[in-house]
Amino acid sequence: MDKLSKDVKRGLRAKLEMGWRPGVAPLGYLNKLDDHKGARTIIPDPKRFPLVRRMWELMLTGAYTPSRVLEIASEEWGLRSLPRRKSGGKKFSYSGMYALLTNPFYYGWFEYGGELYHGKHQPIVTEEEFWTVQKIMGSAGRPRPKTHKHFAYTGLIRCGECGCMITAEEKIKRNKTNGKIHRYVYYHCTKRKKLRPPCPQPCIEVKELERQIEVFLQPMAVGDDFLKWALPYLRRLNDTATVDRKAVYASVESAYRSAQRQMDELLNLRLRDLISDEEFESKRRTLLRERERLKERLEDNEQRADRWLEMAEGTFNFAHKLLERFMAGTPEQKKIILQTVGSNLILCDKKLTLEPVEPFAYLRCATSNSKWRGTVLNVRTFCVRNVNNFSIPPLTVLKETA
Repeated sequence: MDKLSKDVKRGLRAKLEMGWRPGVAPLGYLNKLDDHKGARTIIPDPKRFPLVRRMWELMLTGAYTPSRVLEIASEEWGLRSLPRRKSGGKKFSYSGMYALLTNPFYYGWFEYGGELYHGKHQPIVTEEEFWTVQKIMGSAGRPRPKTHKHFAYTGLIRCGECGCMITAEEKIKRNKTNGKIHRYVYYHCTKRKKLRPPCPQPCIEVKELERQIEVFLQPMAVGDDFLKWALPYLRRLNDTATVDRKAVYASVESAYRSAQRQMDELLNLRLRDLISDEEFESKRRTLLRERERLKERLEDNEQRADRWLEMAEGTFNFAHKLLERFMAGTPEQKKIILQTVGSNLILCDKKLTLEPVEPFAYLRCATSNSKWRGTVLNVRTFCVRNVNNFSIPPLTVLKETA
């Protein structure tokens, strides 16, 4: 019995070291028996994997609470848990939603026995995206205070006089002549600071506020001709850079394969009891650190090669007909657009001032086709330098909020 227990633990440890999480796969994944090796692996669930990714995308916009994302996934997309013999096939629970959004498994790691392991499964989000969502939700997975869904700009604008946040309220007025009801939305300072006298800033009607936002967005809107020229040019730039990357990639890849072979050999020695636990752990940690360092370099090279192009194309696609999409959008869409392209929003004396966010700021310079090339190069340079700390909401997110 002791030998059986020892063999089970050794096999479990071997599975963990190989990067496979024991137990039932989380939502979005399936357990699969490898026909060749007889081992159980974890693969993306073709039906649920893309839906879980869309859930993370909605959270990354910052415009949704976990409960709202859960509602969209359950009611609009029809997301259900994987049917099993005695369970499953049901709507995802509220607590399950928070467990999903705080589970490191979704960015490629998993916890088992109090330790964190690097998984071989396909991540749904990057590590950067995972921690961005944690910041959006707040500490311990608590969501930020929910703002009224009809008020697109609450939580984005500050009062230029006292520094308090700008809030909104709806006023309903009835026409005494014909009895028709008219609804108006006004934005004003919260006056949270107990000033004497109180902050004197006046309110502004949402139509006037949006007129000013439209004036801000108009220079950043990319037309059809510019888009058709910019996307092929970006791909030609990427093709040119590919040649230079291959030599660096080959060198790092060779070193990584060597470290991986040493890891496999070390594991085989331990499984055959040819080295002690202490020696195994010491060498394993050293090799693991080296392997992960090399893997990060490989992934970083790959991400910079793929992500900068994805980011640059995303910038132009997001800005394509930006003004039209804003004017026709829902409050949630308008909020996503504004917080994506603008920052430092200040309202004072009914005048909204804000700054364009890079790389969208460069689009304001493309006033003629003679300046298109310089604009594209500026966007490309920004994306290469900020490939790991900048993201643009995919257009699918805007479509989902319609």
